[in-house]
Amino acid sequence: MLDLIYIVAAGFFVVLFVALWFLLSSKKKSRSGNAQAKYIQGLNYLLAEEKQKALEALRAAVRLDTDNVDAYIRIGSTLRELGQPQNAIKIHRDLLVRSLLSHDQRNQVYENLAVDYYENGQYEEALSTSEKLISLMRKSDWIHDFQLAILEKMHDWERAIEIVKKHAKSPRAQKNRRLSAYKLEQGIVLAKSGKEHAGRLLFREAMKIHPGCLAAYLQLAESYIRQDRNQDAIDALLKLIQYNPEYSELAMTRLKQLLFEIGQYSEIEKVYQDLLKSNPQVIQAYLGLAEIYEKKGELLKAVEICNKARSFDPSRLDVRLLLIRLNTKLDQKNIIVEIAAELVEDLTEKGSKFLCSECGYQDFNYFYHCPSCTDWNTAKKGD
Repeated sequence: MLDLIYIVAAGFFVVLFVALWFLLSSKKKSRSGNAQAKYIQGLNYLLAEEKQKALEALRAAVRLDTDNVDAYIRIGSTLRELGQPQNAIKIHRDLLVRSLLSHDQRNQVYENLAVDYYENGQYEEALSTSEKLISLMRKSDWIHDFQLAILEKMHDWERAIEIVKKHAKSPRAQKNRRLSAYKLEQGIVLAKSGKEHAGRLLFREAMKIHPGCLAAYLQLAESYIRQDRNQDAIDALLKLIQYNPEYSELAMTRLKQLLFEIGQYSEIEKVYQDLLKSNPQVIQAYLGLAEIYEKKGELLKAVEICNKARSFDPSRLDVRLLLIRLNTKLDQKNIIVEIAAELVEDLTEKGSKFLCSECGYQDFNYFYHCPSCTDWNTAKKGD
């Protein structure tokens, strides 16, 4: 009888154990399924750019499944995008404590942490974290560009130059644009601190690396002007015109002023004429000549010069306005009406004067550091 009782009791416990196992397994599957559903919901919200809802869903997912590393990474990056980089730093740093992260997961965490630091203004931390990434990922164009962005924020042009030189994959033209810009920035720092000669050496180096670094010519001229070396400043501006004739307008106003100050204003006519001999498409030179002839009272000659300019660019607004002024003085009413009618017809929004060749950013003022994509020496003349 006693043996029977033991057998029944044992059977009861076996049945109870099996029942509990199935119950717990069922709950675990249910919990896992709910966690996955919340995670997928969070991803969908991210795709829909609904970041706050995504954050709530992802947080619910990790409450149900604390092993979902990707969800934690996305929570951190979402917090950063919502303007909370400090909170993102805490989440991503906590993840690094985990010993079971895969290689790819550790890369993702370090990458996000580097961006967290950058967005939080902790540039040295961002830089050191990016160095850890290099040790994990070997080489990466993303890290190269990211480190340059950090160093630009820090105005650490020396280290930025070293990174550009070491990065063999960059196209030579792009590398030269950056190097010349960084040399220029170094020169500006020196010039501002009173070391004009040392600054000018760097401006010249920037011009040598990339003749299209227009700001280097302008800074060189300004440095000479600050030291009352007007003739040297004039030579610098003339070199800008010589090597970058399509951007001669950047130098013309300053050049005219300098020539006037040293009593050689009449030389500007020769500058325009020489420029047009080698570069007949430079509209600014025609305008300058026409204005000189206008001041001399040679109105017909000025009109002739303007018409030559129009043969290269019929839609140029400043040329047409000057023609209206000249023909008003000549009392050529029919011509004035004709040009005015053209202007009314063409009075639509025109493209900005300078266009970034990399991202398309536009501005009426010349820029050598694009405020949109942050690339260097990419400003080209727009339509």
